[in-house]
Amino acid sequence: MEGGGALFIVFIFIMLGIILMDMEREAKARKKCTELASSMRIDGRTLVLPEKTRLLRGTLRIRGEWIGAKHRHYSVQRELRTAGEFTSDRIELEPEGFFVFIGENDDAWVELPVYVIAEGRFRDALISPVLPTYRIEAGENSLGTSHNDEYAHLRLETGRGMISGRLYTSVAKCRGARVELIHPESKGKEKLVEVQGSGEKDFERRFWEKPLILVMDRNLTSSPL
Repeated sequence: MEGGGALFIVFIFIMLGIILMDMEREAKARKKCTELASSMRIDGRTLVLPEKTRLLRGTLRIRGEWIGAKHRHYSVQRELRTAGEFTSDRIELEPEGFFVFIGENDDAWVELPVYVIAEGRFRDALISPVLPTYRIEAGENSLGTSHNDEYAHLRLETGRGMISGRLYTSVAKCRGARVELIHPESKGKEKLVEVQGSGEKDFERRFWEKPLILVMDRNLTSSPL
């Protein structure tokens, strides 16, 4: 944040699952969010808003998934939980927990900290500071499993915003081995590395590190919050 560090203000609308949209309402919301995003500024570790207003602090959860077989469609569920309010023209930028997962089948799970503007000309705008700060730890730097004469061995290394390592396998009947990251709540999985048959393979996974500020409108969905 300091010493020339960049903080990007990103203007994003969440429109998952929308088939028909009222164009006039969308245009007004787009104009509102664009004006808000362009009028905010960063002062050290503080986001300065264009005016003093009442703010709700909370968490936005979005879950999207394909459902149905014959009449398949994409379903989006959104939940906004608020946990307090205050009046100010400033938001202190402190790292908070967030989670974004999009699977290969387009299933999505998003959880973001948000501040909701509750009054005035920017009413219903959502501001979400996403400030990545990771502490990556491995309980064991070396993991292995074996059965009869077959085995798989994983060597792990952790660093700033990243995890890397090498997977070794020696198998005859087994098809191979793979390593996955699994989110405990959403059960979302991400494959880090896979070895088919016997062999070895390196991997490296770097996590998002650029700070962002997302500006959204809570009413631009078919299921308003």
